[in-house]
Amino acid sequence: MKKLFAATLLVLLSLQYGHSSELNITLSQAGDLINQVDVSKLDEVDKLTISGDINGTDVLVIRKMVNLQEIDLSNANIVSGGMAYYDGYYTTNDNRIGPYMFSSFSQLKHFVLPSNVIFIDEGAFSGCANLEEIAFTNKIYSIGDYAFSGCKGLRNISIPPTIKTIGFRTFHECENLTEVIIADNEERINMGTPFESCPIISLYIGRDIQYSEFYKAPFKDITTLKNVSFSDKVTFIGVSSFYGCSRLETIDIPNSVERIFDSAFRGCESLKSVHLPNNITMLLPYTFYGCSSLGSIDLSEFDSSKVTDMREMFYSCKSLKSIIFSGFSTSKVINMGYMFFNCLVLDSLDLSSFNTSNVINMGHM
Repeated sequence: MKKLFAATLLVLLSLQYGHSSELNITLSQAGDLINQVDVSKLDEVDKLTISGDINGTDVLVIRKMVNLQEIDLSNANIVSGGMAYYDGYYTTNDNRIGPYMFSSFSQLKHFVLPSNVIFIDEGAFSGCANLEEIAFTNKIYSIGDYAFSGCKGLRNISIPPTIKTIGFRTFHECENLTEVIIADNEERINMGTPFESCPIISLYIGRDIQYSEFYKAPFKDITTLKNVSFSDKVTFIGVSSFYGCSRLETIDIPNSVERIFDSAFRGCESLKSVHLPNNITMLLPYTFYGCSSLGSIDLSEFDSSKVTDMREMFYSCKSLKSIIFSGFSTSKVINMGYMFFNCLVLDSLDLSSFNTSNVINMGHM
């Protein structure tokens, strides 16, 4: 019966009256959009504004407006019910942009979300190649896998503090996305690998980022990344966070950072300078391994009293010429093996006040 009704609705969408390139509609009840539009001219509508409740039946009608450039749902509410809106699959749920709900609108440039949306699901806007902007509301807590995959018109994204989870390949192949802002928050955000194949140049991180495994670090191997800044809400830099970001030139780590995990900046071949804060309580091996443009390191203010392992920290930093250890204490450091191995042009090493009483391994340092 549902399939028969869907077939009947699609036939109706090829009939009816009038012409309009812009529609501004208020729905008195969900599912009533079909009765308020000229279904024979839906492919001519380029701007749509809806107020009131909408369900799957309304979304099915909207998806027939294949040439939409602007959609404003700021005063709309997505509610459960109605027909399946996507190839006979997926029905609406309260306050959710459902799977593939607005996918493949090839002309869509601007979309205003309903103010009470809390979740953007898998593939919701995937394939909207001309989408230029998306303003997330402060009620959204999660964005799903592939939600904006292939949105080539996106140039910048601002992630509000309410968002707790961003999925796998969420912005995959957004090939013009160059700026990402993750707003400040005391709480962590969990990420998959949302930015694969994105040419990010500028990145602001306003909170701690959590992910499961080192090869899923969200910014790993983004070779276009040049500028990274952190807020004082950030307390750690995770495993392989910027591994392979070969164009990253400078990094200023705030004093709020207490832990830097394995290989955080490994392979950052263009990194020329770095500031290590004095609040570090954990600095794990390989942090700057292979940073071949790093010219000097000043550890004079670095408090290593709680750091036990600095193995291969600056391994193959082949441009490293100057190291200042003045004031550096190794009261807790027990392993410094290969710390400066293969640093071929080192010509200045200040070891004044350098205490090695607790160092048990300085092999090939």
